[in-house]
Amino acid sequence: MDLFKTILTTTLPIVFTGLIAYVSWLYQREKEKRISIQNQLSDKKYQVYTKIINLFFGVFEDTISTKKSNQSDIEAKMIEIVKELTIYGSDGALKQFSYWKRTAGSGTKTPTEGLKDFVDILIALRKDMGHPNTKINYDDVLGMMIIDYDKNKKELGL
Repeated sequence: MDLFKTILTTTLPIVFTGLIAYVSWLYQREKEKRISIQNQLSDKKYQVYTKIINLFFGVFEDTISTKKSNQSDIEAKMIEIVKELTIYGSDGALKQFSYWKRTAGSGTKTPTEGLKDFVDILIALRKDMGHPNTKINYDDVLGMMIIDYDKNKKELGL
């Protein structure tokens, strides 16, 4: 009986230590996998957000320079964006983009309202990209895009 007790008291801590080490290793491995997947999703998300921003600013630039945008090229980019945004985008970004897409072609919005919707999309993207308490507003964004913004703000109805 003493031999059994001695074996038990010496091996049991070793077994428990090994078991704890194995569970810790398993937990760490799963945690690293999760982090890796989150990083991959973040990369994809940032890529689609960049596509959205590039598309908007490309159209905006074409409008300013009175260059005619290729409608079929824009539509192809929009389809690509919608596919990727559906998979990788946050709920806030997806809802804001969806709202813009549904209302932009309705003919009921003024260009100013369209610009405001665009800024709302930018704000949603910024929030999802690590700026949850962003203080960016219409004036901040549109002031970077429109020459003499403060002077023209009233004319634009902003």
